[in-house]
Amino acid sequence: MENTQPQTGAPVQAAAPLQNPVPAQAQTQPFQAANPPSSTGARPWYGTLLGVVNFIGAALSVLFVIAAIVMMTGGMAPGFAGGLGVLFASFGVILLIGGIIGVVPAFFLGRGYMKGQKWAVIVSLILWVLTLLGGLYQLAYIQIVLHALLVWAAVACLRHPYYNR
Repeated sequence: MENTQPQTGAPVQAAAPLQNPVPAQAQTQPFQAANPPSSTGARPWYGTLLGVVNFIGAALSVLFVIAAIVMMTGGMAPGFAGGLGVLFASFGVILLIGGIIGVVPAFFLGRGYMKGQKWAVIVSLILWVLTLLGGLYQLAYIQIVLHALLVWAAVACLRHPYYNR
């Protein structure tokens, strides 16, 4: 018996084997970038976002330093004689120390993200996991969600080729 169509009698051709419609480059593993890097080694969007978050942290630390200087000088003004002036000056010193401690690492971590340095991803991942655990302990829901997203983005950066050169 021949392979023919029943009504026309024309020979039937065998169908071509099905091919995978998704190209091999687009098939990804969990936490791997959906878009492979171009030949220029483009930085992923979440790496840029994490760098900007660190730069925002550095800017806020600079504002802390400015507020500390204002509080220290205001606390030493003649109108604040007594206990209130000492309180303002001492609180200004605490803000100054916190601001200086915050501005340097945040700036260098942001710069590390922008340059594709893996150490910046690892250090910030450790700090964000610790902050996430602190948020879980305190049941601070906004802190938990925010830092869970930051941890996810940092893990995605660790898997991206841009940070594994």
